[in-house]
Amino acid sequence: ASFYPFTSGAADASNRFNGTLVNGASIALDPVRANVVNLNGGSQYVNLPAGVSALNTFSGWVKWNGGNAWQRIFDFGSSSGFRRKSPRG
Repeated sequence: ASFYPFTSGAADASNRFNGTLVNGASIALDPVRANVVNLNGGSQYVNLPAGVSALNTFSGWVKWNGGNAWQRIFDFGSSSGFRRKSPRG
């Protein structure tokens, strides 16, 4: 299991899957949730290592103030296109 308390960047409390704040992403203090990631730009995000994608469950609290095209909460991959694998391989 991993936990990101956002007290020291995007470090995992278990020190297994440390992330990185990218393009000005920062930590803010929310009066209800304590430390949270602040993403207020079009290219800000938290980059997590590849091992996170093998976890059975991944969750997070989200306060959504956006709505522009291509915004997403979780994105596993490196392409802006959608590619579906055919049933035959």
